[in-house]
This record gives sequence, C-alpha cells and structure tokens, in this order.
Amino acid sequence: MDDYAEYVSWRKGGESDFSVESRVISYLERHGLPNVLFIGLGRTDYIGHRFGAASLQYREAIKNASLVIGRIIAEIREVHPADDVLFVVFSDHGHLDIGGHGGSEPQALHAFIALMGPRIRPGVVEERVHLSQLGPTLCMYLGLPLPRYTHLPPLFDALDMSDERRAYYAVQYADIKLQQVRKLSELFGVDVSEDLSRAEELVSSARTKFASHDFAGAFSDANSAWNLLLDLEKRIDEELSRRRLLTCVSAYVAFVVLLVVAVVVLVKKKIVTPRSVLLSLALACATTAVYYACYLAKFWWFTFSTIESFEEWVIHTFISALAASVVLGALVGIVAFRLRLRRSAIIVLVASCLTWVAYVTAGLGALIGFVISYPFPDWSIAVAYEATIALGQFLGPMGFLSAGIGLVVERALRRAWKARR
Repeated sequence: MDDYAEYVSWRKGGESDFSVESRVISYLERHGLPNVLFIGLGRTDYIGHRFGAASLQYREAIKNASLVIGRIIAEIREVHPADDVLFVVFSDHGHLDIGGHGGSEPQALHAFIALMGPRIRPGVVEERVHLSQLGPTLCMYLGLPLPRYTHLPPLFDALDMSDERRAYYAVQYADIKLQQVRKLSELFGVDVSEDLSRAEELVSSARTKFASHDFAGAFSDANSAWNLLLDLEKRIDEELSRRRLLTCVSAYVAFVVLLVVAVVVLVKKKIVTPRSVLLSLALACATTAVYYACYLAKFWWFTFSTIESFEEWVIHTFISALAASVVLGALVGIVAFRLRLRRSAIIVLVASCLTWVAYVTAGLGALIGFVISYPFPDWSIAVAYEATIALGQFLGPMGFLSAGIGLVVERALRRAWKARR
C-alpha cells in the first residue's frame, strides 16, 4: 500500500486482492523488479472480521489470496528469471471463528510464515516461531547487522548458511540480549546478578571460540547464553507484574480505608446518615452494572479481538457511560422525588449526568490526543484496550462518589426545605 489512505481503503473492503494483483503486475511490467517489494493483501482480514474464520467466505478469501500470491510469484520470475529472489509470505495474526483478532486467544495469535528461495532449507521448522523472529532472520539472510532492539533470535534452522555465518549471528544476538537484560535489571532494580554473570561468561566464551574458528562451539555457547538470558528476562517481567499487582492492591486498599474514614466522619458529624451511605453503595453498584451491561452487549469482555475500530470503541464506551450516568442520576433523583424534593431531583439528575459525561469526555479526549500523535490503527486499538480496563477500574469508585455527592446535596436541600417550613 502506498499510504495510510489506501490502508483505510482495504480495511473497509474497498480494494480486493485481485485489484492489488493487477497494480503489482502493472508496476513490474513498467519498472521491473525492485530490490525490495512489499505487498499487502487485506481482503482476507476484512472477510475474517465480517464473517469469521469458520465461514465459507473466509476460506474463499484465503483461496483467492493464494491464487494472487502464486500469480505474482510467476510474474516476478518472468520479469526476473535469475534464481536470486527470496519470497516471504506471512500473516500478522489469525482470526476467531466468530471474527476478530488482537486478543490472547490461540486462534488470534496463530500466524503463518513461509520462506522460499536460495539458501532456504526445505521443510518445516519444528520449534515454536514468533513473528518478531522474521526481521532478524531477514537480516541474517541479507548479511545485515541485527538491530539493538532484537527480541528473539533468527530462525537458524530455516536458513542454509555456513557454520561461520550461523556462529557470527548467534554471538551477535547473544551479546544484544545480554545488554538488554543487564539494562532491564539495572533499570527496574531486579537482582539477577548471579545468573547474569554466568551468561556473561558464556558470551565471552562464544566470542573466544569464534575468534579461534571453533564455530560449532561458539554457536553452542551463544545458544546456551541467550536461552539463559531469555529466562532471566521472563523472571524480570514476572517481578514487574508482581509489583504492578501489589501497587494496584495497595492503591485500592488505601482508597477503601480513606473512604471508610470519610464516611465515618460524615456520619458522626450528621452530614450523612448510615442509610444514605448504603444507598450510595447500592447506587454505585447499580451504575457500574449498567455500564458493563451496555459495554458487554457490544464487546465481549476485555479483549482486543472484539474491537474492530477505535471510533467504534469511543462511541460505544461513551454511550455505555452515558447510560450509566442517566441511571445514577435517575436513581438519586427518585430518592429526592420521594422526599418531595422535585426541583432537587431534576438538579441531581442533570448534575450526575454532567459529572459522568465530563469524566468520560476528559478520558476520551486524552486518548484521541494520543491517537492523533500516533495514528497507526493498531496503536489506537491498543490504547483503547488499556483505557477500557482503566476506565472500568475507576467506574466503581466514581459511581460511589457521584452517588454520595448526590445524596449529600439531597440531604442538604431537605434540611433547608424543612427549615423553611
């Protein structure tokens, strides 16, 4: 695709794979084969979203994509007969049977990678493969240095390379991973010094063996080093997850303690009654339940796979929060109405709605600003997912506080009304 507009075009089903094929063939006939040619076929993804991976339409889309790929390969070989072209065919994700991707479901995570060309070993790589290994593999194939942010090693078993080249890239990757883990350990204060020293010894040994032309030994030591380093990286990540969980639990405990203290003080000073507190809690639960009911009516739980666009998520989240705010205001208003405070009922209803709308609008405004800065669609979906979780975590406390404010206002108005009588 030439630009973002064309990306959006095929996302909406505006361009078929056959149209892409005709454009590619036309380009090849006019200009010949460039050094690098990237072709994106988006119809399969569009059909997967619309009909699901279990549908006949999805199978037909895959079949059509296969035909297009085959004809493009044939055209490339016709305009460039030399046997020096590497073909890489891959998908960036799978699809659920009901359609959608981006979550942690195995069907959504499953991707396809195939390589064909000179110096590619025939057969199937038995080990588990990750898409992030494709970049390092192409670097090794082309003789380019590995980027410093390389996460996983090249697919050594997929390439028919000399022992020297295999050892060179094995040592290079082990050294990169050593620097990454050391930096992570220092940055987050996770002590893995003992195992890190062992990894440093292995990397040093691999360098020494490579210098002495013991390529098999160098590859073996580098392999042991990066496996140890990947384990250390996993341990650091687990420690960070534990810290995040502890932080969240501590924050919630602090919030509950402060809330209880505030409620006790308000009750003792007779600003609110125990009945008002219970009503506030009931209203908060009802409000949060309404929000999640509206949200889950459209998106199945908190998973990427059911979110197709950022705009759709923004609209539906706003509607869900607005519905929850209306319920909150209505329930608080009913309490005031039953106490014959009709004007205050209307005031509380409007105030509750505005409170929720302002809260959600501020959050969505920040998100939209982020997406404008980083406009690639997958980034916006990722932000939407994280924000949904954050919004859900604060809806309960927000509902409780809004209900409490409403009931405090109601009680103050009732006192003023009684004093006037």
